[in-house]
Amino acid sequence: MIVRFNSAKGYGFLEPDDLDEDIFFLRSEMPQEIQSAQSQQEVANKRVEFEVRTMPDGKMRAQRMLLMQDQPPPGNRKTRESAENLPPLDASLVDEMVEFLADNGGGADYGKFASRFSRVKKVQLQGHFDIFSMEKGQRIELPRGHPSRPDDGSDGDAGQEEDGRQEGGDAPARAEDGLEGEDDVPPDEPAIPPGPGCEPYGVIRTYDPAKGCGFVGVEGFEEDIFFPRGALPESFQGKKKSQMPELVGVEVSVELGPDGDKGPRAQRLRLLLKWHAGDQCWLLRRR
Repeated sequence: MIVRFNSAKGYGFLEPDDLDEDIFFLRSEMPQEIQSAQSQQEVANKRVEFEVRTMPDGKMRAQRMLLMQDQPPPGNRKTRESAENLPPLDASLVDEMVEFLADNGGGADYGKFASRFSRVKKVQLQGHFDIFSMEKGQRIELPRGHPSRPDDGSDGDAGQEEDGRQEGGDAPARAEDGLEGEDDVPPDEPAIPPGPGCEPYGVIRTYDPAKGCGFVGVEGFEEDIFFPRGALPESFQGKKKSQMPELVGVEVSVELGPDGDKGPRAQRLRLLLKWHAGDQCWLLRRR
């Protein structure tokens, strides 16, 4: 079943009936009947037959997809049946999983996690961990607020900060431990104003997927910079927390737009990545 499709980038993910890991596919491998789809809604929950190819990096990719004639009613039958038949996870096993994820920085590639806990089904993990799709494969993380999550932080004031800006209040207060500058600057170093191709660096301080807005802290600005949902990369514009990773604390470069009536505004954010040697994948760079 097709569970995700990015029409702009031309790729998506399938949820197989007999595997716990979603499988990546390209538009060119989609059934002819839906290959020209321009939105996820046009293809979501379509059941397909396909061949699986294992790529050199060990990831699976769907090929030669065919649209099945008999489409079931909306919903994931496998997930519903599994939820009814599978027992809840033992508390000691959950603790072992928490320890595993904490030892890996709070999260891991889902394939690596599934290899470690091979007898556990994905539906049994719901309510314990956050699982989300990335461009290649899936990732499982300790939920926001979990005491074992190393990058945990409170975002309880996010709504108040956003409401304050929207209602004409003062901009959110900058944290005292804000971005650090570089003191060792050559005396002849020229000043470079922010502009196209020269973007300042910052950290996302608040973001509410439901409201679709947040703020970035950038050194050199007296107030945090507002950004709308549309400033994020398209694959990070989900409206539910379950559809995307936590963005608070992620490092970004900021393309500034014209100032709004209530302060500075970003028209585009570019999320910075770091290479994780253990999982052999790129992850969001966090502060």
